[in-house]
Amino acid sequence: MCSPSEFITKPQNVEVLEGEKAEFVCSMSKDTVEVQWVWADMILKTDDKYDIISEGKKRTLVIKDSVLADAGNYAVMVGESKATARLKVIGKIDFTQVYMIITPLKDQEVKEGQELVFNCEVNKEGAKAKWHKNDGAIFDSPKYIMVQKDLVYTLRIRDAHLNDQATYTISLSNQRGEHVKSSATLTVLGTYIICNVLILEEDLRIIEPLEDIETVEKKTVTFWCKVNRLNVTLKWTKNGEEVTFDKRILYKVDKYKHSLIIKNCGFIDEGEYTVTAGQDKSVAELIIAEAPADFIEHLQDQTVTEFDDAVFTCQLSKEKASVKWYRNGREIREGKKYQFEKDGNLHRLIIKDCRLDDECEYSCGVDDRKSRARLFVEGMYKFRQYLLPVLTPGTDVIFMAELNKDGVEVKWLRNNMIIVQGDKHQMMILTDFIYLGKAEFVCLGPSCKYRNNLFKIHMQLICALAPALNMQRNYFQSINTYLPYWSSLAAPKIKTGDQHLVVDVGKPLTMVVPYDAYPRAEAEWIKEDESLPTKTVDTTVDTTTFKIYEAKKSDKGRYKVILRNKHGKAEAHINVDVIVTETYDGEVSLGWEEPESDGGSKIIGYVVERRDIKRKTWILATDRAENCEFTVTGLQRGGAEYLFRVSARNRVGTGEPVETDKPVEAKNVPGPPLNVQVTDVNRSGASLSWEPPEYDGGSPITGYIIELRERTSIKWEPTMNTSADELSATLTDVVENNEYFFRVRAQNLVGIGKPSEPVTTTESLQKMQLVYQIQLRQLGHSLQMTVMVSVTWFNLDITGKPEPRVTWTKAEKILRPDNRLTIETKPNHSTVTIAESKRSDSGTYIIEAVNSSGRATAVVEVNVLDKPGPPAAFDISEITNESCVLTWNPPRDDGGSKITNYVLERRAADKKWMRINTRPIKDLKCKVEESIVPDKEYVLRVRAVNAVGASEPSDISENVKLSIPVPYRAVPSPTITWHKDGKEVKIADRTTAKSDYTSALLEVTETVYADAGIYTITLENKLGSTTGRQRIPVPCSCRECCRNQ
Repeated sequence: MCSPSEFITKPQNVEVLEGEKAEFVCSMSKDTVEVQWVWADMILKTDDKYDIISEGKKRTLVIKDSVLADAGNYAVMVGESKATARLKVIGKIDFTQVYMIITPLKDQEVKEGQELVFNCEVNKEGAKAKWHKNDGAIFDSPKYIMVQKDLVYTLRIRDAHLNDQATYTISLSNQRGEHVKSSATLTVLGTYIICNVLILEEDLRIIEPLEDIETVEKKTVTFWCKVNRLNVTLKWTKNGEEVTFDKRILYKVDKYKHSLIIKNCGFIDEGEYTVTAGQDKSVAELIIAEAPADFIEHLQDQTVTEFDDAVFTCQLSKEKASVKWYRNGREIREGKKYQFEKDGNLHRLIIKDCRLDDECEYSCGVDDRKSRARLFVEGMYKFRQYLLPVLTPGTDVIFMAELNKDGVEVKWLRNNMIIVQGDKHQMMILTDFIYLGKAEFVCLGPSCKYRNNLFKIHMQLICALAPALNMQRNYFQSINTYLPYWSSLAAPKIKTGDQHLVVDVGKPLTMVVPYDAYPRAEAEWIKEDESLPTKTVDTTVDTTTFKIYEAKKSDKGRYKVILRNKHGKAEAHINVDVIVTETYDGEVSLGWEEPESDGGSKIIGYVVERRDIKRKTWILATDRAENCEFTVTGLQRGGAEYLFRVSARNRVGTGEPVETDKPVEAKNVPGPPLNVQVTDVNRSGASLSWEPPEYDGGSPITGYIIELRERTSIKWEPTMNTSADELSATLTDVVENNEYFFRVRAQNLVGIGKPSEPVTTTESLQKMQLVYQIQLRQLGHSLQMTVMVSVTWFNLDITGKPEPRVTWTKAEKILRPDNRLTIETKPNHSTVTIAESKRSDSGTYIIEAVNSSGRATAVVEVNVLDKPGPPAAFDISEITNESCVLTWNPPRDDGGSKITNYVLERRAADKKWMRINTRPIKDLKCKVEESIVPDKEYVLRVRAVNAVGASEPSDISENVKLSIPVPYRAVPSPTITWHKDGKEVKIADRTTAKSDYTSALLEVTETVYADAGIYTITLENKLGSTTGRQRIPVPCSCRECCRNQ
């Protein structure tokens, strides 16, 4: 039977300013439970006013743009359970008092055992109070009773003792950022007896409370608080039940600090945690979100024979994770070539019918994580090894050749003559041997002219090699000419001594042990008498490697590798030291050329190592450098010098390194330039713009270097230099119809910095070279135009016999050629060209082809982009001496592109128009404060902006409403009178005055210049009177005035 869902945490009361959003948050005991939010007996739903959000166990109600009418009690209901909270909306005040303390705290003097009260009164509500004793915070408890009633804050201290003697302070702050304080001293009078000293221990209390924590599953979290006494034990509870401590949930005490540590936390740990210190308590909530998917098992490199299928497999931590597959960084789609499989949390990529050009890097991506591996494709028939024993007269001679594939028919030749099986020559195909004879012996496969061609081991034996067979030097040279690799049957032999490697924590490490053996040895890696997993072991015919992807302190130790074949075994030892180095920000950029020889196998990467000249150990910087350049980071600056070396790596192994001639001092170069953009592309060139890097490397930028590469190339070429103050450039070294990538580097006195993210010209070239082709049988094609040049809009191929009659229409009207429109129809082809495209050219274009066999149509939706129209219904309200509120509606025409933001402009008398907002405005309302100078008149307007540009300005509203709100406190209620420029304001058609018990409001509609002036309000009751003044400027309402400026 399922248990009902319960509230883990309930919504709390909320207080917001008018116009701000309000949020009520609660959490449930189950993820799938649905809740209902209720206000004023009305069930709330997601719309323009409310957002209802469900994330895991967290449920949120968002009330947008709060107004005074939104105040009240809100309830969240699930089943028969209900939780309520209150929303308080504070009205905006433009003509207001300064938040201040009316009655401060007063010093107190009491006798021991008596009770005392501190009172503080302020002039406005809505503040939060914090009480302090000397410098330490105090909280509501049986000792300290804290009460707020209306505008009075009270601290009651019971049973005063000598240790209560201190300075007490109240700190008050509201949502407008106003802060006030008041302090007073408490003196406790005690009875003192000479030679008798009474030492009182302070009550246990919490001086720093718990704080809420939000995290993701599998993480470690720590709740902590501080108390006022040493050597005490606190009580921890979760949702009212005492916490049980074990290896996962720990309780630690460090002097005054008490911590609750929860390791590997899951959703079961969510809830409300309470720590109790004596009579004092502190509560905090733990909210846990679902952790993103991660790789449990990564992809592994795969080697397949040509025409075979390759399978890459990885395992994720979550079954529902969605993955994407990539080839050399580009996403691949499922089809005949690539097939995707999913089995629980296992994901597979199957590459069908592998060819040599499929050899590259493949990766699997989930969220922001990736796992990478390489695919190696071997030719269908290929030699792996060729072996010749020591030749001794009178003994048998064995030639051996190993191929990469079973079932291959081979032939053995002696001096270009095919050898026949017999007593002298014995040939066999085993998992081991075949037998052969003297001179120039060649093994040929079915389609290979290369000497020695087989799989498994093809061997030929020359029986009883006679001494008369001359073993001359040229004989061995002849053999070496045709058999490039020779070896005897042998047990494994390690080619290096014991190694000592050092790696930084978090860095990758590859341990490499080269060896000789035939047949190939099997490797076992051991650490502390335990065999290591084989998934990170790679053993080839001459090397075995063990990889550590992210070194940890626990990886430190002595490693042993045992190599075995049927002839024997060998051992090697490697000592690994994992060090924690300081983080430094120095860096050195390296560059090198490709090796002259790739060893017969494609270069798949480079290994870069560094060494401090004060040390003897080389430290790996990367073993995955893909290009002939790499920036080594994390180096110590200021006198530290380093040597660097680089080795090329192919699928056989890592080659000999090349080392820098002289030590290099690590220095700082600039960071990458920001916001690199292609601003224009035409037949003769491309224009770029960028912004300076965030970090200049500690010295001024001296210039910029622009680099480019074609899509089909991997090499970046510098093409242009600019000075430090030039943040744009036009490149002419480009070819029409080619696609390029561009990047920019900054340069300082130290050197050239990191490149920016590459940008491409693809989009711009398409805009400037737009030719649209469509088959008549295809429908629903859409097209966007932004260029204002003569372009061919439609270029359609038409098929049909007899030759059809072609008609173009738009909005049910047949298109006719004119000054801007040209129609060219040829056999099987029709073209429409419109010069100087306009916004009115947008719409649905239909081509119809008709012949005696039938008819065919094609539809094209055309959207010509332009600047938007001006915003509508521009209005100004809530005008005060220092601010006003502007509102408007979206333009009637968005120019065919989404409105991105709005720009506000103002103009003082006889001045130019100036932009008001420094940040984009997304909403249709804005309060203007910072750009308004008191007692000054302004003209205001607004523009809309889309991807093409800014619109014409809006019209100024002809119906500006003036509002002057005044909050007050007075008992009994006062009599209110308004004056303007010393004359009493008469209530008429355009002027209204309102008041209640706490505020007064004067409103003037359809304002004119004559309404500007100094307004005075007078409040009077039997206890006295008070006045307030404000100068009101009225914005211009004349359209022509604004249009002409």
